[in-house]
Amino acid sequence: MLGPISLLYCLVALTFTDESVKEKEPIYIGKTALIIMDMQESFMFDGNAYIKGAENLVDAINDIRKYFSHLFDVVIFTQEQHPMLHVSFYPTYHCMRPGDIVELNYTLDGRLCRQHPNVPKWTIPDEHTVECDLEKGTHILVQQELYEPHNIERVLSGKYSSKIVSRLTTDCCNDVIVVRGQYHHLDSASAFYEKLNNVPTTLQSELKQRNIDTLFLVGIAIDLGIIQTVQYAISQLNYEVYVVHDATVPYKRERLPMCEFTIPKMGAHLICMNDLYNIRPKKNVKEEKDKADKCGKCGKCPEGDTDKAAKDAKDAKESKDAKDAKESKDAKDAKESKDAKGSKGAKGAKDEL
Repeated sequence: MLGPISLLYCLVALTFTDESVKEKEPIYIGKTALIIMDMQESFMFDGNAYIKGAENLVDAINDIRKYFSHLFDVVIFTQEQHPMLHVSFYPTYHCMRPGDIVELNYTLDGRLCRQHPNVPKWTIPDEHTVECDLEKGTHILVQQELYEPHNIERVLSGKYSSKIVSRLTTDCCNDVIVVRGQYHHLDSASAFYEKLNNVPTTLQSELKQRNIDTLFLVGIAIDLGIIQTVQYAISQLNYEVYVVHDATVPYKRERLPMCEFTIPKMGAHLICMNDLYNIRPKKNVKEEKDKADKCGKCGKCPEGDTDKAAKDAKDAKESKDAKDAKESKDAKDAKESKDAKGSKGAKGAKDEL
């Protein structure tokens, strides 16, 4: 079952799509990766950071893997694994609540500046912070949104579990897992980098060694990790990016319209699951052409005469159909005439009696 907002988006898109667009030519793509973002137990119904609609994504993502596996050269899961006293958890700070914003200062190389009067008292270990001279202005100010504790490293059951949802279809031999979020002082954002883009994950190396040039993104959450992954993938790495809208959910539903507007503006394709039927791997371009071009497939047409031969074949078929229709009509008329004559003879015999 799809989330109601994503389903509405796809229904509206389908309703107001011009007929010529619905029947558009297939889209041919290169080497692709399906990236399944943060489908972890903490975000499911019994999780401590439950995101509404997250449980509905399991069937949607499984369907994508079942019916469109031929599109993907590799499937990659991203998996958050946070330490208990993480910079994004509200209990890390005194008197804060989920959804609150704290302002944090980082050095230019991404190290967290130690406590200062404008920040609520925290319990982040000192070994993960450094002394900073904030007066010099050689720092970066980051507004950190606070969340419920979730996806705790090495916790594999219960409401804080970081385990990938077991109902998801997986291939333990070929699927790749990219772990992020394991630093106390950095929040995980893009699937490529931790916050501030100075600590890379292994995602780019996994894609590069497979010569991937096209990404399909699904999972959690379109207004957090997914949109930031899209931004970096396009602006910094020049990937072709597709976001499958009805296989994602937002963390905050009020931010979804912003995502629907911003993602295409970034240069990504915001599509629905049904659009995947129109996408083909480039390696099948010749097969599709041969399948569509019967004359070319049988090899009987001289080179350059394919269009003429196809037209002649069409005309011959129409002529045969017209001839068959005429013969059928003549046979029907003859039968009706015979039946009428027989009926008249029978009536005459009855009158004589």
